[in-house]
Parts: sequence; C-alpha cells; structure tokens
Amino acid sequence: MLFAGVRPGHQARGHAAAVSRTLAAVANAAGAGVYAEASNQRSLALWLRLGLRRIGPEIALPDGGPSLYPIWGDAGGWWQ
Repeated sequence: MLFAGVRPGHQARGHAAAVSRTLAAVANAAGAGVYAEASNQRSLALWLRLGLRRIGPEIALPDGGPSLYPIWGDAGGWWQ
C-alpha cells in the first residue's frame, strides 16, 4: 500500500508526476498493474493525464468522508 500527496504550497511543480514515473517504472518492470484511488477531482484529472483510467463508480465514504475514484494502469501500458 502506498499513499502519496504533495503539500499545497508545492503543488503544480511536477512532484506527483515524478513519483508516478518511478511507480510506473517499477510496476512495468515487474509486469504488474497499478490500482489507485484518487481522492479528489484534481488528482483524478492528473492520474488520467498520466495514462491511468477509471474502472468503477465513485466510492462515497461515510460520515462526510471524501469521495474516492478507483483507477487502474495496465502492466506495461501506462507511462511508457
């Protein structure tokens, strides 16, 4: 399991893309796909730009928690 985030004052500088490149290299080398859950529309848009795709409906967490958006990257098929 991995959780990643970028502090608000450091967003939009390419940090998430750099981490994603490393994740993709490891996953692709292992022949493994990547499952993730975006926790907001902004991060969902980022993951979609990076080549992952939505795979299911929005997950609504109870008690006012955030909505989660399940996404998937095929083994060897994203961020080549």
